[in-house]
Parts: sequence; C-alpha cells; structure tokens
Amino acid sequence: MINAKTQDDISESELERSIDRNKVQKANLCGVPTHTHYERALQAAAGDVKMGLQCHDVGEEEYVLTGEPPAKLDYFELHCFRQLVEVLGSDTLGNSTILHAIKSEYDLVVICLGVWEAIGNNECNPREPPLTGKNMMQRMEFLLDRLNDLSATELQFVFRTTGFHKEDSTDRHWKLIRGAVGYFEAPDVGNMTLVDWGSVISDRSFPPNRIEGDLAAHYGLEARLLFIQQLMHELVKAEL
Repeated sequence: MINAKTQDDISESELERSIDRNKVQKANLCGVPTHTHYERALQAAAGDVKMGLQCHDVGEEEYVLTGEPPAKLDYFELHCFRQLVEVLGSDTLGNSTILHAIKSEYDLVVICLGVWEAIGNNECNPREPPLTGKNMMQRMEFLLDRLNDLSATELQFVFRTTGFHKEDSTDRHWKLIRGAVGYFEAPDVGNMTLVDWGSVISDRSFPPNRIEGDLAAHYGLEARLLFIQQLMHELVKAEL
C-alpha cells in the first residue's frame, strides 16, 4: 500500500518492491516532510532509535470530490521491543510528545516486528530502564501492557505474531507466538487486536516448504498476502 500509486489497483510489482533489501530506500513518497501530520511522523524519536520512514497520502482526488479527508499511511522501520518502548515513551520537538501525536493523529497502528528478538539480535538488548534486566518474554509483555494502556476508542493497536528465521529452529519463535496468544486471551485487553500470522505461516517457514524471500529472515509474496488477508479479516471483525 505504501508503494502503490492507487489503492484500488495494487500491482504485484508494487507489493514485491517492499520485499527487496533496503526497502526503506526503495520508494519514499512523502515528499518534503511536514510538521502537520506529526512530524511526518515520529522522525524525531529520542535516544538511538533509528527509524526508516515511508509514507503515502491517498484519496486526494476523492477529497476534492466528496470532502472526505485523505488517508495517510506511514511506515516506520523498527525491529525490537525496546525500540518501540523507547518511541512510545520519548519526547520530541516543541511541546508535543510522540504519545500525544499517536493519540491525536492516528486511529490504527499495526505492529509487525520481525525475527530479531527471536534470534537474539544484540540490538534488541535493553539499554536502559524500564526494560533493564527483562528477558525477551518480559519485554514483550511490557510492550503489550503499554499498548493496552494507550489503546482507546479512537485508537486501535494491531499486534502481529512473529514469523520464523529459516535457519533458526530454536523454540524462541514459538515462545513469542504462544506468549502473545496467551496475552490476548485475557479479558481485560483494550482496543487491541492480535493477528496470529506466525502460527498460520509456521508450516511454510522451513525448507523445503518455506515461502522464500530475499533473505533468510524474509518471506516471499504469498506469505505477505496471507498477512494482508488475516489483517483485513480482523479489521472487518472490529468494524473498522
């Protein structure tokens, strides 16, 4: 959707562009960043959190004809629980905060972290409170608690379970998947939705049946289409 010129006719080539290496550099359709859609958006994250940014405004023509505000799609590249926790708790330019921006500018946030946590990438190790001393599962639970606290009638979070690195057969991937599924079974979960992509894609995650992508941690087009199908199913259920 980020790469597509029109949302009504997304081509296979546009979908596959986001699979390539260095995908953040492939198509930045934001133009000159503005400060109206919250720093377009979250570019001034605190600390050492580095976020690749892509964005796309859609519906400009419809806005002229119908008065319906155009939709804004923003994509930020983050890999670890601790990075997202830092973003959700950091200040930015002026008197605003990233939290204020998320609450005021967005109605849906979809979180699709990859396999860095599961494979033990050092980049995901906590560097400061509140995650210092917490293991992988505790970091995920802390993040989900934070998202749950932030969710509101006007703001929904969607959390996708992790997939699998094709060269890592440890149980860490499944621990994250089962932990997320268990979290969302609690009765006090707010305006949050789980997309359990990891469980569904598991049978196509290891050779010789893996849906291959360009890297050992990436999947091919069919797996990404599966996630889109699951996501849309959950959003329709939530009447969004």
